[in-house]
Amino acid sequence: MKKISINGKLYSQISFETEEEFENEVVANEESIFGHHGIYIDIKKKVGKRIGVAGVPDGYYLDLKYHEKPTLYMVENELNVHDLFKHISDQMMRFIVLTKTEKEKIKDILIDELSDKKYEIKLGEFFKESNVGNLHHLIDQVVFKNDIRVIIIIDEINEELITLSKAFAKPIELIEFQTFTNGDDKIHLFDPFDDEVDAFYVDTSKPERKPREVDYDSLNTIVVPAREDGFKRCFLGKDCWYSIIIGQSMLDRLEYIAAYQTKPVSAVTYYAKIKKIEPYIDDYGNKTKKFIVYFDGKAIKLDNPVKLNKENPGSAPQSCVYTSFDKLVKAKTLEDLFK
Repeated sequence: MKKISINGKLYSQISFETEEEFENEVVANEESIFGHHGIYIDIKKKVGKRIGVAGVPDGYYLDLKYHEKPTLYMVENELNVHDLFKHISDQMMRFIVLTKTEKEKIKDILIDELSDKKYEIKLGEFFKESNVGNLHHLIDQVVFKNDIRVIIIIDEINEELITLSKAFAKPIELIEFQTFTNGDDKIHLFDPFDDEVDAFYVDTSKPERKPREVDYDSLNTIVVPAREDGFKRCFLGKDCWYSIIIGQSMLDRLEYIAAYQTKPVSAVTYYAKIKKIEPYIDDYGNKTKKFIVYFDGKAIKLDNPVKLNKENPGSAPQSCVYTSFDKLVKAKTLEDLFK
């Protein structure tokens, strides 16, 4: 069993006996898991026919980050102890089918719930920045025009589950969520939904970390930190870059990849147009949650490298970060690129 030690306090992982107990923790932390740019809808209503395919999602998540393409997700909370093929895979397949065959029912459920005044502010902010004029227009778009996706939140992700999640035309998003306790307090360990899209910009002249001011609709470029040996061998030599964590919402949006060369270069120096993105299989033949990006030709050297501001070394990306290609070709420093 996993344990976490914090300031001398030892926390042990909770093994939930029921999905309900697990789900209560998920719902209590939904804003931390999903962020501030969408709406988590904690509602359980049956979708489907009495005879045939039917199911009751644990909830829905309406992702409103991208104003031109909001996305709806069915959410299912699962425990790893459940049989992968008899239970979890059945749920995955059931919800995939329902997203195709029960659109009218899903629309009615969402219209009824989102008409509640508690959602007015969040929806109003979205309508103000988008071409979507009202709730009915929004739901028509996410249900009928865009693909409805599926998220599985589970207490432990293993290789078999990853393989299964990628077997569908639109891979299922997996979020691992774990709870630990020392008897008095609880802490949670999880990878937030689309976390890398909201990566922090760090200004070392100030004590706090602040979220980026992100224009989500413009994001089409991923910047990857690269050490010298890997950069020369792979980015320049093999016209690809691999073992990258990419959020499902960004897979269809990315057009370019750029390399931030770490010390002593400390600058974004090359970029490439993306040809395709595929699941990454490690050296042992195991499928992972990561991806490999293949370039459409050789990497291109930037006329003006985007340099690290020596007065703000904390702005150097420690993991993959998204930006726009327009910013990439105009930026002089990393602050210009990421803030």
